[in-house]
Amino acid sequence: MYQYYLADIGDNKQKLIRGMPSDWLSFAVYEPEQEDWDQKFGTFWADKILVSDFSDYDEISEKEAIRFIKVH
Repeated sequence: MYQYYLADIGDNKQKLIRGMPSDWLSFAVYEPEQEDWDQKFGTFWADKILVSDFSDYDEISEKEAIRFIKVH
């Protein structure tokens, strides 16, 4: 089951990230322009959220993630 994260990346911009904490290769970033999940930087975000001291993100529900996708 995926967990969803909303990361603040500066300039009032946010990234929606999903992944399974036990599988770093499952992490992906939602790209609104493509209306799809991109895994290119998935492991970067897995490391940033799960290991590093990055704290500018919130864990959100799947329902909130769907709402974010609909708005963007």
